[in-house]
Amino acid sequence: MACHCRSGFGRIVLRGDKEGFPMAVPGSKAELLSAIATSFDKLMQDCERVPPERAREPSMAGHVAGSMISPADLVSYLIGWNELVLKWLDRDDRGETVDFPRNRLSMEPAGRPGAEILP
Repeated sequence: MACHCRSGFGRIVLRGDKEGFPMAVPGSKAELLSAIATSFDKLMQDCERVPPERAREPSMAGHVAGSMISPADLVSYLIGWNELVLKWLDRDDRGETVDFPRNRLSMEPAGRPGAEILP
């Protein structure tokens, strides 16, 4: 699911389809909230299927080519991005300048862009 946020936040992919392509943009706030609820429900179902003893096992492709992450890493990553979006919305509501990552991202010593978010 992709959505366009206010104040130039641009496109945020909430969940793509099975081929990894973003889905249609919601036409209303109600459609967006429904898509968020559906995506969250699917994520929770996926998380509930992970045995606790395997939650930290690097078992899925990471965001950097050739890297592997665990289900716990994925959840941490998603939480980090959600916290950033909430911070941006709060600052925008207060009329403050929003410091988007594109304004300051660089390759970290580990070779990972956005290392403040990635586990």
